[in-house]
Amino acid sequence: MARPCGVRGSGLGFSLVSRLQKACGTKRRRWHGLRPLACDKTTLVLPESQPLWKCFGSHKGSRGLGPIGVELCCIFDLISRTPLRFVYGKVCTSEHRLLPKLIGRLKKGDLLLLDAGFYFCRNLRKIMVRSAHFIIPANENLHPRVLRKLAESDYLCEIMDYSDKTTVTVRVLFARRNGFRRRRLVTSLLDPIEFPASELARLYHMRWDIETFYRDFRL
Repeated sequence: MARPCGVRGSGLGFSLVSRLQKACGTKRRRWHGLRPLACDKTTLVLPESQPLWKCFGSHKGSRGLGPIGVELCCIFDLISRTPLRFVYGKVCTSEHRLLPKLIGRLKKGDLLLLDAGFYFCRNLRKIMVRSAHFIIPANENLHPRVLRKLAESDYLCEIMDYSDKTTVTVRVLFARRNGFRRRRLVTSLLDPIEFPASELARLYHMRWDIETFYRDFRL
């Protein structure tokens, strides 16, 4: 896998991000005292060349057919709308392998909004170890053990990391937003009074800003 690279590698890019964050102000960059971030993976098409194909490969495998691609995974500040860190890897590198390289950059009070493709109990545990939080759609195969009901369609649950049989206490809720289908979300924000399901639904919808960032990035 190619060495990961971060936004800090560019002095000009880091300076621009700092200026944008400063313009937003500390309080405006917070939601209930937390810093909302988004993370997602996308595939970028690279120019055709033998060295790039050897380094990153293509989605058509060893035959070398199809465009050369690189998997890019980025942490994005939702308030200042700026990329903070990114890593990249060979084509078809999964979200599960890329995300741990970014988790180490999380700080206490960060709130990471993740796509369903990132659902992996071990990585959720790593986020919590850093005193950070997450919101992520539940895996379709998720069958959590309900500890108690918090509110209507809102439960305190226990999920298991089947690799080592350890468990994690999370909140599983059904979030509704007008005009969108109902989502089952998993979060480390356990207090339904401080973090109502309706507010989590509105906040999670902001995750789409990283999609527009990737769209513009490709142009």
